Amino acid sequence: MPRVVYDPTYNIGGYGLEKLHPFDGRKYGKAWDAVCTLLPAAKEWLVKPTGEVAVDNLRLVHSDGYLEQLASAAYLAKVFETPAAAWIPVAVLDAIVLRPMRFATQGTIQSFALACEHGLAINLGGGFHHAKPTGGEGFNVYNDVAIGIAFLRQTGQISSDDVVLYVDCDAHQGNGVATCFLDDRTVKIFDVFNADIYPRHDSAARARVDRPVPLPSGTDGETYLLELQRALPTWLDEITTRGRPALAIYNAGTDVVSDDPLGALALSPEHVLERDVFVVESLARRGIPTAMVLGGGYTPDSFRLVADSVATILGRASADKSQKCPPDSPLTPRPTSA
Repeated sequence: MPRVVYDPTYNIGGYGLEKLHPFDGRKYGKAWDAVCTLLPAAKEWLVKPTGEVAVDNLRLVHSDGYLEQLASAAYLAKVFETPAAAWIPVAVLDAIVLRPMRFATQGTIQSFALACEHGLAINLGGGFHHAKPTGGEGFNVYNDVAIGIAFLRQTGQISSDDVVLYVDCDAHQGNGVATCFLDDRTVKIFDVFNADIYPRHDSAARARVDRPVPLPSGTDGETYLLELQRALPTWLDEITTRGRPALAIYNAGTDVVSDDPLGALALSPEHVLERDVFVVESLARRGIPTAMVLGGGYTPDSFRLVADSVATILGRASADKSQKCPPDSPLTPRPTSA
């Protein structure tokens, strides 16, 4: 059966910080409650993170110099894009923002391992795809995706030669993930993003994407889905003809929805759901273990979009499992020929 990773500690906020940034740091708990309402069985598949990510595991990706900078409120204010945060004691920022992110990062690590074991796992957080080895940006401090891959390699759960796929459908290009793997071509990157917005200045990161799908601001849902459906299956088939990847990671940012203040795209909630199901099922049909992380999303209803997708994906995956896993079922991992 699939697994979902979540802990209430994921939720970010306090001391009025949530009023200074459009991101709803409480959406994780709201999403989990909504998932349980839509799909009560999800409670049976819940796995809680074992605690905060260990510092040694942060060091698998991030430099000591960068981690030391996180003791500066002024520096964190730049990362959070919230100047007023510079006046909040750093101990408070650590407690209400960084600690939740460390829990979510541990959740991502565990979701990767669970995906390899069960075929599908969803971390109800994470997707901090702008954080780089030597710096944070875009409200992202720890690159949980890169840390999770490095941890699985270090512990031998996947080898250094195994191919890992990273599929990013957040409205913003995942420049941090691309930077972490500039010189590592075993990680294959597919990214659908708004080419007109941040981080459009990061040309090196954009050039690293193996299959970019840049879209203009205002792209509607039908066009978005058409471009995704044209590009992703072909890319996956090209890769899987050479063997099955060890893991796929899907960043399912909801900031593509039409009323999001930062994404500048125009998908409806129905389009977001269709996108998420299409990506996860495309990976599962090719027998690729898949872990999903949440990424960005800056509307008050982002949690509803998350819940609809997570409940639908989990429900379909569990239904396939209960039907004895017929070999061509969506969301049912199966081996592919080399």
